[in-house]
Amino acid sequence: VIDVVRTLTTSTPIPGTTATPTPTLSSSAITNLAMSVSPPVYIGACPTVFTFAATFTLSQETTLTYQLEGYSDTAGFVFSLPPAQTQTFSAGAHGLSFPLQFTSSGNGWIRLTITAPVSMSSNQALFSLTCQ
Repeated sequence: VIDVVRTLTTSTPIPGTTATPTPTLSSSAITNLAMSVSPPVYIGACPTVFTFAATFTLSQETTLTYQLEGYSDTAGFVFSLPPAQTQTFSAGAHGLSFPLQFTSSGNGWIRLTITAPVSMSSNQALFSLTCQ
């Protein structure tokens, strides 16, 4: 199975040349996109670190642009996420780790969103933090 969609741009042909299809990535080239968190629940001294781990599988070498997205409905709970990153990955299974430090009690979620060359998001990894 080849997960490449081929597109052909048509323009005025130049004598003696042929058009070459340009391969682009289809969303089916990225599979098993998932996010987890360890620990999912923490009660104890703050600040503390939650480690968010994203996993995915690529059917071909691909350059991805990705970022973390998060949400909390806990009043006053603020967290900082790293900026978007672009990285080239070989075909196969991959994992990314994001240790995030939190300083106050709150509940929320974090997910990995791939923004290029296709747009897709992982599940939401739920976390709960109670500082004592």
